[in-house]
Amino acid sequence: MRKMKYWIVASLVLGLSPWALAGTKHQDIIKAARNNDSYACKYLLSSEYQNAYYYDATTLANLYRADCDRSGHSINPTLVNRDVLDFKISQHPNDRALVYFVKDEYGIANLWELSSITNKTQFLTRDIKKINGHFKYDVIPSTDTTIVMVSLSNNGSLRAWDNDGEIEKWLLIEDYRLNPNFGKAGMPFSSYAVFAIDKAGYVIKIKGKDFQNSKAETTKKFNSIDEFLRVNKLSY
Repeated sequence: MRKMKYWIVASLVLGLSPWALAGTKHQDIIKAARNNDSYACKYLLSSEYQNAYYYDATTLANLYRADCDRSGHSINPTLVNRDVLDFKISQHPNDRALVYFVKDEYGIANLWELSSITNKTQFLTRDIKKINGHFKYDVIPSTDTTIVMVSLSNNGSLRAWDNDGEIEKWLLIEDYRLNPNFGKAGMPFSSYAVFAIDKAGYVIKIKGKDFQNSKAETTKKFNSIDEFLRVNKLSY
């Protein structure tokens, strides 16, 4: 017990979660909060608690938020939610969500948010798709946009959110990618934030602003969204 106390004290001094020093298999993740987050300085994903159902237990952890001392080290960590698989910080100053996170609920990877309005977690959508080891949900990196976040579920539902909540949904989607040229003046397709491919192979170009003017490409099919990016020289 005394040794565990030493671990906790040492870890807080280093700016890490206590369980990073305890030899757990999960690699702790620490991310800075966005600038106008009034509740936290950092968010930490740590495997102090594991309760896996179907996912590998080594991928599960708890999500915490913490203040920072004058040296920038994490202090006073408080629990946000348990059984978290992944999380991303909102980049948009007016987004009601401070953090988006994927939570394991009886083997289903569901998407949640931590609200800046209620200071509580809130369910968004279920069964987030995982491709090549990555959950398919993304914060739009540019702040000059209406759409702030997108996600893809295993049932083919691609959802988009603005600052206040869900604004659009596309069905029968196989995959998507963020547009690396979005918001870059003079670059091809710069007004489109997201490219999605449906199960038939057609690409949907989703506007960052005026998303209702998004376009579906119906003249040519592609085998994958990566092929569309290569053909249009939009590689990352």
